[in-house]
Amino acid sequence: MKKILLAAAILPLMLTACNQQKAPEQAKTTDAAATTTTETAAAPTTQPAADTAQDSVLTEYMKIVAESLDKSLTAEASNSADRMFAQSVQPQIDSAIAMANLQLKNGTDPLLTGIAQKIADNATISKTLGDYLANNQDASEAFAEKEEFNKELIELHEDLMGTADNAEAAISADKIFAKNLLANHEAVVDLAEQQLKYGKDDSLKQLAQSLISNNEAVITSLKDWLKAN
Repeated sequence: MKKILLAAAILPLMLTACNQQKAPEQAKTTDAAATTTTETAAAPTTQPAADTAQDSVLTEYMKIVAESLDKSLTAEASNSADRMFAQSVQPQIDSAIAMANLQLKNGTDPLLTGIAQKIADNATISKTLGDYLANNQDASEAFAEKEEFNKELIELHEDLMGTADNAEAAISADKIFAKNLLANHEAVVDLAEQQLKYGKDDSLKQLAQSLISNNEAVITSLKDWLKAN
């Protein structure tokens, strides 16, 4: 009888000890499940398609700007102001056409698409510059103000690359186009002004004056659009 009573007294103690042992194990299981849930919730989500598309557009613009600048900077080797102008501005004209084609592909704003269409349809300026370079040899000696022109080319490089980098903050293909084309057109105006100052060829001077007039109108439209958007 005493053995039975002793066993009856021990059994609750064993059950209590067993339950106490299981409690930490259950807590560990619960904690592990919570951790797994938290890690699952914190796992990085797939990048939105819109962001991926914007990155692709930015990459295209960066490529266009970099290639045009590499070509423009070859003008530093020229001795003639006329050839320096033609060599440096032709890649920027081609760059504007490439940007316009990207806008027609990716953009949606009617005003910007209209500007892009006009640029894409006009390849005559680039051809005129190419013909001049093909038919006119460089001068044997550098013109006196060549260093001034070289400084303009270097500034052009820095400004255009800076704009292309800063365009990463843009939230749409339209704004990326507007920012890059604005910098492009301002650079063309700067180069055209150098031609009017230092150039000798009358046909290139007329072309430079035409570029200034046409580009300034586009520059105004782009600035107004960027302020409003």
